[in-house]
Amino acid sequence: MPHSSPWPPPPPPPDLSPIPRFIGHGLYVLECLYSVDKRHRVYVIADAQKSFHVFCETWDTSEWHASGAASWRLAATSGAKTGNLSDARQLARARLGEFESQLD
Repeated sequence: MPHSSPWPPPPPPPDLSPIPRFIGHGLYVLECLYSVDKRHRVYVIADAQKSFHVFCETWDTSEWHASGAASWRLAATSGAKTGNLSDARQLARARLGEFESQLD
């Protein structure tokens, strides 16, 4: 009896490949944190002016069945800037907590 696969196939799990440390234009990724379900992540970036930025992304599979595409998408609350790493880390944890509370 032939094995049948579900059609259409389910979307892939989130891509957990490491983010490159140097992303160009003097920007360096310092840290990346994931939600428990791995569908959300926040990362802290340092720029050449020694400012720190927090970006939030969501694993987007909305186009999976139409085009076979799944990718990380910037969240609407992304792009906060702080003057020191400690504040950036605190903000990153708070943003990740916002994603986690959506899962409850």
